[in-house]
Amino acid sequence: LDDHNRSGRYMTRDYAINYLESCAPNAILLTYGDNDTFPLWYVQEVEGVRTDVKVVNISYLGMDWYITQHRMATYEAPPMPFSFQEEQYYMGRRDAVLILDRIDGAVDLRDAMAFMGSDDERSKVEIAAGNKLDYLPSREFYLPVDRNRVLQTETVQPEDSELIADTIRFGINKSYISKSEWAVLNIIATNNWERPVYIDHSLLYTGNIYFTEWLQFEGLAYRFVPLKTETRAMNMGHINTNILYENVMNKFVWGNVNHPDVFLDEYNKRSIRIIQARSMFSRLAEALVNEGQNVKAEKVIDKMFELFPNEKIPLTYDSFSAVEQYLRAGAVEKGSEKIRQMADNSFAMLDYYLTLPANFARAVEEDQEREMGLLQNLLVITRRYQLTELNKEIDSRVQNLIGQLSGN
Repeated sequence: LDDHNRSGRYMTRDYAINYLESCAPNAILLTYGDNDTFPLWYVQEVEGVRTDVKVVNISYLGMDWYITQHRMATYEAPPMPFSFQEEQYYMGRRDAVLILDRIDGAVDLRDAMAFMGSDDERSKVEIAAGNKLDYLPSREFYLPVDRNRVLQTETVQPEDSELIADTIRFGINKSYISKSEWAVLNIIATNNWERPVYIDHSLLYTGNIYFTEWLQFEGLAYRFVPLKTETRAMNMGHINTNILYENVMNKFVWGNVNHPDVFLDEYNKRSIRIIQARSMFSRLAEALVNEGQNVKAEKVIDKMFELFPNEKIPLTYDSFSAVEQYLRAGAVEKGSEKIRQMADNSFAMLDYYLTLPANFARAVEEDQEREMGLLQNLLVITRRYQLTELNKEIDSRVQNLIGQLSGN
């Protein structure tokens, strides 16, 4: 393929569509960077896609003009819920807010916002030379949950109704927060479960979203819900398989990522890892297997490997979970085939590293360790699912490689 030919590549546009299609109607979607924001603006402005979604970039949310802009309607999206007037957030006012332990126990987030927005001198603390700052009087906060309301607004689906918490609780382990951080808290406090509120995946790791235990994974975005889910490894968020299956299998588009005549450069391949596309399919399949829906789980993994085939994007560590879901769903032949492909890819890389001059050894040491670690994981999974012959095959190749590396 011509590596200077970009024709037929529509991944950036289609990923933007997928961000928006991850959201329920009339949603507010909080984004963070430029790569997860500007393409969304394009598809809304130029192609008219999901103009009911209010896209709010929190990197700009510390600017008074940006808050004011979103207090107005955008396309078909109503104004952002926000309890403050402009004089309460204009530049120089509440740019930073202290977090002080003045009250024992948690404070209702709505009361905390009202306290912080007050002009009463008792809601401020002197820091130096007569300068005063607004503050929040606790590090612990809560939001009451109206069970009927969250079901009525479809924030929670009926099949998950038994999981609804009476109260959302979270803490802030900082000495102060910025305007953009408290603005997000103001949005969820003022919204009162009326509209869907989402964060995109990049916000999970910024350290300035404090309710990450109260999310539902719906594709490339996570919905704020009164369902508590503990973080497991890098996976966050409750999964409603009906919602995620509909998005992943029927709504999402992928911009010719698997077209044989479309060239993917390293940035295109890295973008797929950045948005954790393979992981999204794997997590859905895992949840389906947990529910006993093995046939649907197998279809999900089939589609994943169809979209991101080994020939275009070599199978590596980000495919490991998908392979295991094949085995859990009973698709042993398909799982074994993918394990063999992953092993072949790792051995090919390790063989390549062996051809490099000695002075490159340190430069590729980390990559070698990663490939060896993946092979060890493949040995573990083949033992776990009693794939004896495949286990022996991979183990024999590993032992031969170790012999080469040790010079025997």
